[in-house]
Amino acid sequence: MKSCRAVSMKTVRCICNYLLLLSLLLAIGYGVSKIHGDFFRTMDDGFYRLGVSPERGEDSPLSEGEVVFQEGSPVMFKQVALSQAALKSMNDWAEKEDALLLISDSSKQILFADTPHGRTMLRLKKTGDSDSGLYLAEQLLSDDYYVQAGLFLPSSVKYEIEGSADLSRIPKLWAGNQDYWLFPINRYEGDLQEEFFVVLTDSSRFEELKTILTQEGFYADSSLSAKTSFSDFIKKLRANLYSYSSFLLLFLSLCLSFILIYVSWWRGRREAEAIRHLFGKSRRKTIGQLVLSTLLLWGTASLIWTLLFRKLWFYYSTNGKWEVCIGSAAIFLLLSILAALLSGIAVLKPAEG
Repeated sequence: MKSCRAVSMKTVRCICNYLLLLSLLLAIGYGVSKIHGDFFRTMDDGFYRLGVSPERGEDSPLSEGEVVFQEGSPVMFKQVALSQAALKSMNDWAEKEDALLLISDSSKQILFADTPHGRTMLRLKKTGDSDSGLYLAEQLLSDDYYVQAGLFLPSSVKYEIEGSADLSRIPKLWAGNQDYWLFPINRYEGDLQEEFFVVLTDSSRFEELKTILTQEGFYADSSLSAKTSFSDFIKKLRANLYSYSSFLLLFLSLCLSFILIYVSWWRGRREAEAIRHLFGKSRRKTIGQLVLSTLLLWGTASLIWTLLFRKLWFYYSTNGKWEVCIGSAAIFLLLSILAALLSGIAVLKPAEG
């Protein structure tokens, strides 16, 4: 009875130790994701972004009465809309540049230049006989709230659906939870009337596009979410070392704690392993057991972290999630190898005296 109780307590301690080590690795993975998010994540996933807002200079068409003051109310600005001529010019520009052009506003819709390249990138599939140009995210097609009898929002919008689109190809900061719907610019008949909207393009030659927007009375501020190089990362880190010092110390402490706990665990088994060795267990088997334990720990932590990270931040692109998961798994493997090496030295070191 005492032996069974000892075995069960030993098993419980082993399980608790594994869970603690897994928790440490997952916490380290969270640290990797924070570093990646602050320094290496691209908001627009390689797209050029034009933030578009009404021009408010002296020559602006909004210069007269552009601001409406009401006591107790926030400042309100008049809105301007893109004309049909401007939308057509933007679509023509995308055709000429063979670009995927996206215009995102706050009304849960994204206008896009219906180009061959755009169709390929968005993986458009024609699923109906309609020529309305309306494309839905694939998961919305099976949602009864959005789609009934081939109609999108049957109680209000009542658009016939032309096909499906893969919105995961759109930077998720702008596509949000993918409840958006797409409509080609060259078939759009409404007014895009927003105080601020975003134009995304994968073409670097967008000066003509900015000219079109400027002629419409808008100001377009362009930027590119470029990946930070490692040298730039070191420079940024040095410039902000004080603000990041507590986080970095915590991150390094977690890494060191993982190694120390793993090594201490195996070092505590040195006498038991020495006895097993005397009764025929080879050192090769001991090392093999240690390596197998390390690989199981690394593989389990990597798998759990990958499954967790898929749901942590919706605005991470597929490429960004892949980078974080690969980076975390590499750190896990490096720590596991170092811990296994030190544990092997600790457990196989001859007892003094």
